[in-house]
Amino acid sequence: MKKLFSIALIAASMVGCSSQQKRPMGEMAGDCGDYKWNMQRELALADAEAIAAPVYIEPDEVAAPVELDRKLTLALFPTNDVRFLVEPERRGKKAEEFAGIAKVRVAQDGTYRFSTVIPYWVEIVTLDGKRVKSNKFEMQSQCKKVFKSAAFPLKANTDYWLQMSASRARETAIIVTKEP
Repeated sequence: MKKLFSIALIAASMVGCSSQQKRPMGEMAGDCGDYKWNMQRELALADAEAIAAPVYIEPDEVAAPVELDRKLTLALFPTNDVRFLVEPERRGKKAEEFAGIAKVRVAQDGTYRFSTVIPYWVEIVTLDGKRVKSNKFEMQSQCKKVFKSAAFPLKANTDYWLQMSASRARETAIIVTKEP
């Protein structure tokens, strides 16, 4: 019971999703094979060679967007050093927590999954500082390849900022894919 309660606390603090139908936490405490979504592509990418993604301490107009359909390694910064467009809904409160921002741009309108390998908060923000609400969330807390995936509706040829916060690891990874 204590383990399930701990998982519920982690999920409640890591979701970043408001418009989806809630699933029981017990359904999100499994392994990689327990995902409700088809996560074959994300799980395969988690095993592929990773490339470094540009992560910033503050928004930069000339920033290169992250690549899609790749496992991206992230070198995050101490949270207090990062200047977010909007204050994250979940900000690391400990000195040893990390954060960063990265530019996102997609070629087609659609729903895009941001899949993390460890628990940390993920938000998408427009250049004018408005949060894009996640429309879906899936997590399997025992999966060692993909911890969670949050889906956001994005418009083509529009710049967004991916805000990452509350990570307990300075080095981590993310996979960004278009939903099938």
